[in-house]
This record gives sequence, C-alpha cells and structure tokens, in this order.
Amino acid sequence: MINVIATDYLSGTTYNGSGLKSLVIKDSSGTVVKSGVSSAKYKLSAAYQGTYTWTIVATDNVGHTSTKTVTTRYDKTGPDCSSLVATPNSWSAGNGTVTFTARDSWSGLSSAVLKRYSYVTGTWKDVKSWSFNGTTSSVTRTYTETDEGVFYYKLVLTDALGNTSSHISATIYLDHSNPEIWGVENTVTDWTNVAPTISVSATDYLYGTSYNGSGLSSVVIKDDSGRVVGSGSASASYTLEKKYEGKHTWTIVAIDNVGHTTTKYVTTKYDCTPPGIDGTEITFVTPDGQTVSGYCQDNIISQHIDDEISRSPNGANLSSGIRSVILYRVTNGNKVAINTSSTKKLFGSSDTHSAFDMYYEIAANEKVASYYEIIVTDFAGNTVKKKLTSQYSLLSWFHTSIDRSTYE
Repeated sequence: MINVIATDYLSGTTYNGSGLKSLVIKDSSGTVVKSGVSSAKYKLSAAYQGTYTWTIVATDNVGHTSTKTVTTRYDKTGPDCSSLVATPNSWSAGNGTVTFTARDSWSGLSSAVLKRYSYVTGTWKDVKSWSFNGTTSSVTRTYTETDEGVFYYKLVLTDALGNTSSHISATIYLDHSNPEIWGVENTVTDWTNVAPTISVSATDYLYGTSYNGSGLSSVVIKDDSGRVVGSGSASASYTLEKKYEGKHTWTIVAIDNVGHTTTKYVTTKYDCTPPGIDGTEITFVTPDGQTVSGYCQDNIISQHIDDEISRSPNGANLSSGIRSVILYRVTNGNKVAINTSSTKKLFGSSDTHSAFDMYYEIAANEKVASYYEIIVTDFAGNTVKKKLTSQYSLLSWFHTSIDRSTYE
C-alpha cells in the first residue's frame, strides 16, 4: 500500500500558500495509477509483485512541483516449481527418485517439505525437508525412495514472507518383496502307491501386507533333472507319472514381474510296484488235466521275498521296502496265520534292501489244508499275494475223488 499526503505552506511557516492542485502516484513506466489533490492511496495489484520504484508528484496552483520516489518489494505468491518428477511410474525392483526444481525470485525461497502418500497404508508422511535461507536463485534437489510401496508426493514450498505453493507428483511403484508360494506343504511326502500331486499357487503381496505388488510372471515345477513338468502364471500342478517311481526332489519357482524369485522344494516317495516273491514251487498238471499253479511237490514252502528296485518296470531309484510278511493256512475258506519266525515278520522302518526268506515244512497232518497263502505288504501300501498247494493236499484231492467201490 502506498499512502501519501501533501501540503503547500509558505516556506518556514504553516501558512497556506496557493494551495495544492494535484497529487499523483506513478509506476516505473510513468503511468499514473492513483491521483488526488492533497492525498492519494494505492493498493498494489498482483501485477506489481517484485521490486518496483514509484514516483509521487505534488503540484500547487502556481505550478510549483515536488517529487519523491519510493521502492516497494511486494510478494503475495508462493514459490514457483518448474519441475517435479517422481519415477519409476511402473513397477520396479529398485528405488524411487523424486527430483524438483524451484525458485522464488521475489522474497526468496525459505524451505521445501516433501510429503509422501502411501496407497498401501492410506497415510501421509513427511519424508524430507530442505532449508534455503531466502535464496532467489533456482534450486534443484533429489530424494531417493528406499521403501517399497505405491506412492505419490506433495511438495510444499515456502518463501521468506510465508507464502506457500503445493505441487503433486506422479505415482511411483516399488516392489522389493519376493513372491510367496503356497500349497507345497499339502504334497504327500511319505511313501505312497498313489501317484502324488504337487499343486501350488503363488501371491506377490508387498511385504507384510495384502496389497498386490508387481504380480506373478510365472510358477513352474521342475523335476530333479531341471525339466519343467508343470507351469502357470499364478499356479501350477503336476501328478507324478510312473517314470518318477522312487524318491525325487521337486523344485518350485515363482517369479514376479520385476524379477524377484522364490524357490521351494518338496521330496516325494512314490512306489507303485509290489514286492516280489520267488520260490521253489512248480506248475503241475494233474492226470485229469487240471493245472495246479504253485505246487510244492516236496511239501516245503521256500520263498525269497524282497522289494528291490530291480522289480520295478519303471526304473525306480528307490523302493519303500517290505513292511510285513505272513503265511496263512487256508482250510475250507478258513484262514489261519502260521506264526513262526520263518513264516512271519514285521519290519520297523522303510528299507529298499529289506528281504525275508520264508521256510515252512508242511506236516502230514495238514493234508486237509486247501492251500497256503503268502501275503506281503510294503511301506507304500502295495500288496502281493501268492497261493501255494502242498503235495499232501493234492493227494488228498485224488483220494477223495476216487469211487470207494472201485477198491473195496
């Protein structure tokens, strides 16, 4: 505000002279912005922000003039920000950068405060401030964002008179977290004769939140030679083929869209081949043409039982091993276990190379037995059965089938 008054006293007195004719206020270009007779008042407009020199001219009624000048420094506008750049504006695994250039060429730049808004938490935070001590020069500053998240920034500039200006940046996207893999724990890892299924999914949340990061690029399942057997963008599944009989370790890899990788492993033990039973029995054809398989002509049951991988048609690298072996005597449909150390055994733990040699001498008083049955189970649940017939039993069949009148 320029506020002036004038008087026209005779020199050295308070006695009015000819009187005032006009009082004007002129800007630096000579344009009269306000006039009066003995007083004039002018409130500066926004066009006169900065430093300006004004001329005040008083003229009396006989043409005498008096001139004075006054300089104003007027600033009602906040500082200028010529550039505010925040990057990256798409998902990145690195850090973010916020750079600004600002100036207040009138009263001078006092300070700058950078405020950050997080879309993840929905909150504001002051992350950086600078002091410039009223400089009128252009300044450039940079802030490095090391936190992960989705952010935009507000830059608040303040000049030496307290005027402020606010400026909003673009949004940046920072993903520093690895994906998470789920479902590996549901894979059957104990010995089984049912083909296990590996079924997994992945998420790419920012750490400690449920806010999606850059997203999943791929999820793959690899066998122990590195061959991919299952893949997908966010999930993958694979049911073991028989060629993977044995013990195998599988690698599950999840990759997000900025290259972060998470790896998990799971080991399966798949045995779909039953144990083997090898013995001294033969196949015998009776006089009436009936074929008797598993015929023990010497009335001795002698069998070697094992679960070696050589019995697998699938090239297994490991087997579950024998769990139980037992010999039964079956008479007219009634099954009775023969509990001796050479006819029954339970194995306490899985061992591919466990074996059992069964031996049993069939007594003459067992001729009424219909047959004998060996049942073997491995630790994966595979079961094999073998039926054996003694010479005593066979002769008993012959005797009972001959008409008694032919020899009485």
